[in-house]
Amino acid sequence: MARSSKSLFSKPIVPPAEVAVTQKGTLQKMGRRFKLWASRYYEIQGQNMYYYKTAHSKHKCLGYVDLKVCYHVEVSDASTFGYAFEVHTIHRVHIFVSKV
Repeated sequence: MARSSKSLFSKPIVPPAEVAVTQKGTLQKMGRRFKLWASRYYEIQGQNMYYYKTAHSKHKCLGYVDLKVCYHVEVSDASTFGYAFEVHTIHRVHIFVSKV
């Protein structure tokens, strides 16, 4: 499940150290509430896609996308400044942009 809102009572997200990072890099992510683009550093570990504010702030994971519940990925027209794609999970649709 993707972490959607911050709570004073939620536990910090700690990616498992024993699972190797298979992909990493920076993507633009469309926010859920305000629909603004934010640059985030991502790492795929196992079946989760963890994200951080920057590559240098890996001590504080902001959230993750549970790829086990992903049922569809498609190209998106949500952006004009890069390659946009949508990751559909049972919880929400995540919209990302790669500038590559």
